[in-house]
Formats: sequence, C-alpha cells, structure tokens
Amino acid sequence: MHRSTPWAWPLLLIVGAGSAFASEGVDDIVKLEEAGVSDDVQLAYVQNSSIAYDPTSEEIERLEQAGVSASVIVAMIERGEKADARAAAGSQGELRAAASSPEETVMTRGAEPQPQVPPPVYNDDVSVSAAVSYVPPGGEMDVSFFYGSLAPYGSWHRIDGYGYAWRPNVTITVTDWQPYCNDGHWVWTDHGWYWESSYPWGWAAFHYGRWHHHHHHGWVWIPGTTWGPAWVDWRHSDEYYGWAPLPPEAHFRAGVGITFGSGDVRVGLGFGLAADAYTFVPVGAFLERDYHRHRVPRRNVTNVYNRTTVVNNTYVYNDNRVINRGIPVDNVRRRTRANIETVQVTSMSASEGQALTRAERREQNRIEVFRPAVREGARQEPAAAAATYRTRAAERREARAAQRLEASKERRERIQDRREDARERQQEAAQDRRENAAERREDASERRQEAAQERREDAAQRESAQQERLEQLKRQREEKREGVQERREDASERRQEATQERRQEAARRQSERQGAQQQRQQQAERRRQEAAQKAQEREADGIQGKPVQKKGRRR
Repeated sequence: MHRSTPWAWPLLLIVGAGSAFASEGVDDIVKLEEAGVSDDVQLAYVQNSSIAYDPTSEEIERLEQAGVSASVIVAMIERGEKADARAAAGSQGELRAAASSPEETVMTRGAEPQPQVPPPVYNDDVSVSAAVSYVPPGGEMDVSFFYGSLAPYGSWHRIDGYGYAWRPNVTITVTDWQPYCNDGHWVWTDHGWYWESSYPWGWAAFHYGRWHHHHHHGWVWIPGTTWGPAWVDWRHSDEYYGWAPLPPEAHFRAGVGITFGSGDVRVGLGFGLAADAYTFVPVGAFLERDYHRHRVPRRNVTNVYNRTTVVNNTYVYNDNRVINRGIPVDNVRRRTRANIETVQVTSMSASEGQALTRAERREQNRIEVFRPAVREGARQEPAAAAATYRTRAAERREARAAQRLEASKERRERIQDRREDARERQQEAAQDRRENAAERREDASERRQEAAQERREDAAQRESAQQERLEQLKRQREEKREGVQERREDASERRQEATQERRQEAARRQSERQGAQQQRQQQAERRRQEAAQKAQEREADGIQGKPVQKKGRRR
C-alpha cells in the first residue's frame, strides 16, 4: 500500500463518529415489501420518515428485485434531496455563527480565582459528528491547526507564561479526570509505550504538546510541534507502575532526550510534578483497558509515590523516531505473565477532500494515526481558527450536499429510464401473448433487451411450472373426487345389501314367529280337543255310574 507523507497533502479530516450510512432505511422498505404491505402504505411510511434516504445504484437494483415500486423508490430519493437541502441551509447558519464567535478568555497564573462560569466554546454549534480539521494547501500547518481541530471538544484560554491552552469539555463533567488515565490504555509498539485513546481528539492532545494543571481550569493542554507515542514521566516499584503527564517546561531534543527548564534531566530528578498528578496502578493491572477502575485512590497516591522511584532515560531518538521506553517491556512481561506483541505505528495519509472517520485507527497489530508535521507559531488566534474551521466544515457539507443532489438527480433519471424500459417490456410481452409467439431480436449490442428476454423466459418457465403444478393438483383433486365417489357407491351398495339382509332376516324371523305361533295354536287346539274328549269321556262315565278316579296322592 502506497503511503505518502501526511502533511504533504491538503485534506479535510472528519473526526468523530455519527456519520449516516448510505443504506439507512433500505432494509426497512425491503421488509415492508416482503411482508406484502401495499405501495400506498410504503409511500406514507417514506414521506413521514425522518431518514435521509440515499440508496446507491446497487441498492436501487436490490429494491427493484424485491418488488418495490418505482414510485416508492423515487419518493425515497426525493426525501433524501430534501434532507440535503436542509443540511445546506443549516451550513449557512453555521457560517453566520462563526463570524460572531466570542473571544478567548484570558487567565494568568497567580491571579485570584474567578467565579465558576461556563467557559467559552468557539464552536458550540458544531456537533462532534460534523467536526472537521482543515489542512491548508500544501500541507503548511502551524499551531493554529490545533485551535480549529480541537474547538469542537473544548475551549481555548490564554494563560500567562504559556499562551493559549486548551481545556477539554470532559474535565467539566468528570471531576477526577486527568490526562493519560481515562478512556485509554498503554500499548507496546515499535515506538515504545503508546497511549491509545478512545477520545476523538486524543491523536493531538496525547501525542503533541504538554499538560498543565491550572488552579482554576484544572488540566489544560499546551500545544506542541513534536509528535511522540506519549509524553509522560514514569515511576515504578515492586507493586505499582505509575505515570504523569510531562509539564510544559519539559522539552525533547533529538540526541539529547528530555530537558527540564534550562538544563538536562539528571538521574532521579523529577519535573516538579505533584504526587496527585500521577496515575498508579498495581503491576498486574498495567495492561488493562480501564485504568480508572484499578488506579490507586487519590487519598493513597502520596504514600505510593513515596515508595516508588523514577524511571530514567525513557525517551530516545532512534531512526527518526521518538521512542518512549518507559517501564522495560521485559519487566512488564515477567510481572504480568502476558504475551506482549509489538504493534506497528504507521502514519495516516489522505488526499484532499477525503473523509476519515477517525484520526487514530487500530487494526490488529497496527495503529494508524494522523500525525502531521507542525511548525512553531500561529497564523490565527483561536477564535479566528475556529471560525475558519467551521467555514471549512460548512463548505465541505455544502459540497457534499451538492454532490448528493446531483447524484440523486442522476439516479432519478436512471429510474425514469428503467420505468420507460419496463413499460416497453410490458407492451412487448402483451404483443407476444396476442401473437402467441416469442419473437426474439438478434441485435447483440442491446444487452438490456436480451436480459429482459431472459427474464421473460424465466417468468414463462415459472408460469409453466405453476400451470403444470395446477394441472397436477387438478388431476389429484379429480382422482380424489372419483375415489370418494367410488367409496360412496360402495358404501351405498353395502348399505343396500345390509338393508336387504336385515329385511330378509326380519322376514325369516317373522315367518318363524308365525310358524311357532301356528304350532302353539295347533297344540292349544289339540289340548282343547283332548280336554273336550276327556270331558266327554268323564260325562259318559258319569252317566254309566262309574266313579271318577282322580289322579294324585291322597292326603
């Protein structure tokens, strides 16, 4: 990958997060179409949505393939154009606000503390997501470059003896905040110990300049021109590692190292830093990513400070690189029992107009950081630099809005062409159906018509398959109906046979009953006749004077 010197290119650097994705809202429309929502409902959803739709050509094709109507796609693009127009109008308001930015606050060391009032913020109308840093043409940058770049994240104040100093807004909301402690951690690199910060302004304030603890503003940053992996003073003991930001009086010179004031830093000599300027963590927590949870409480810092010693000769200049050796890495490996790999630090480069989401990016074993060359002096005051900063941001947004408008117009024209092509294909398909023939054109240069013909053939195949499926279903239903009819007829015949058998059985039983009844009647008749005969015989015997002999035993 070719890399050019970062300060040799003019660029617009976007710092921070929050940029809108081009595909925002596209998935929602596809889901509505797949759910069978009507075009009218989709149009109402798009028109009432707060999303600035900006579908790419690939996403437009995806919407068409999903079945989304052209009217819905056009409504999405028009919705995005309206959002672009509002953004352009908002940028004009930022330009007017930049011209009326307040002047910087002047504070001097030794002055009486003033009542706490909100510090002036030169770009309070610029959100973090829209912040940009402008590099003058030819890569010519001075300290005023920091004035505009850091304006969205803090305020600039003049401090006697140091000039302009920058106070980050985070110090207002986090009372115990201090540099090289919150939202960052140490990484071992080819430049030594590198402070990797999650702040969007960390590429500047933790790698250039120095920090000073002001009696009124707290921690403020003094701009500098030499880039380093971090600028801290190190201390250590058997139990703790500690570090503190170097003061503005600590200077780095190639071949010499760190000097303090007018002389060199001797062995064991400090930088006039108070104990509470240091962040101490247990040795085992040195490689953690959240030092705020592991740091020694402020009430115990002095005790730990008195039991630690200075790490000498931590900064060297080798192969045109500032190297922060700090705590020996072998010592850290041994004490933490961690496998520490060396991360490579590379320079982030960009051409003019290129947008970078962050000025410090980590990709596995590489850190890409924006570290331009900055010369001494300042061409602008902080207020003017912040105004220029906002002006460039507004110009950039206007240019992007104009590009989006032009692109949306082109997309609308392409959609109109596609609609006309679709109407033509529908007419051709209707003509083909009327003629009941598939007329194919042999002009090889017209790919679009060939693709349309392929789609028609695919549609015909699907329709044929559906028709065959329908015929198959019809046959299955007919066979099913015939089977049902046969089963019904069989059941009817079985019922008739069963009825006939029941009738015959009933007749047989009736005949048997009648025969039995006749037999009973005949037996009764015989008994009557026998009884009558016996009666006649008894009468005859009685007439003859014979005694009647009764059957049975005598009692």
